[in-house]
Amino acid sequence: MVPSGAYFSSVTDAAVTRALRWGAAVALVLLAALTALVAGHIGLITDPDHHLARTFQNWATNSSGVRNIAKVGATVFQPNVLDGIGLIAAVALAIQNHRRAGMWAVGVLAVARLAGSGLKEAVQRPRPTFTHPVQTLAGWSYPSGHVVTAAALAGCTIVIATMLIRKRTLRRLVVGAVLLVVLIVSADRVVLGAHYLSDVIAGWLLGTFVTVIGVLIF
Repeated sequence: MVPSGAYFSSVTDAAVTRALRWGAAVALVLLAALTALVAGHIGLITDPDHHLARTFQNWATNSSGVRNIAKVGATVFQPNVLDGIGLIAAVALAIQNHRRAGMWAVGVLAVARLAGSGLKEAVQRPRPTFTHPVQTLAGWSYPSGHVVTAAALAGCTIVIATMLIRKRTLRRLVVGAVLLVVLIVSADRVVLGAHYLSDVIAGWLLGTFVTVIGVLIF
């Protein structure tokens, strides 16, 4: 473990800061472009979205195993649960004298949640509709709130693990675990017909952008 306060000071290195700025810029540009295509109902995005949505919905309809696994994933990794995990981790960090890291993580998760809700209201994209839906949900579709939260939590975990965990094997294990969670959440959103693929991609981009901007600001 490194001394309290040393982890965030390390990101002031010029090369790392430039990389973070470029990462934030790329994520923002891609998110803006994707949002414009979705909001404009451009076939380049909407046609593949609808085709994939029907494909995954048929798969879930015809396979109870896939359907049930996806439903379990959606329940276990819902945004409130993920935010709760983040809050518990923040308390644990505070107990270990890493209060700044915990406060930063909570702030990133809160901003990500608000940003996701704001973008939903701005775009107001209806959710996928099917004749025999596996799952019916209210609210707007773009971006996926589940994925925004999962991506932000993964980003926070990766940043803090990089700063605090010195053992490379353990650090890689933690990073791999949180990335797996993001993939599970992303998959169940599409399989259950709750979101289009572009909603999921937007969740990745928004969660990543908020995390990186959080590092740069903090």
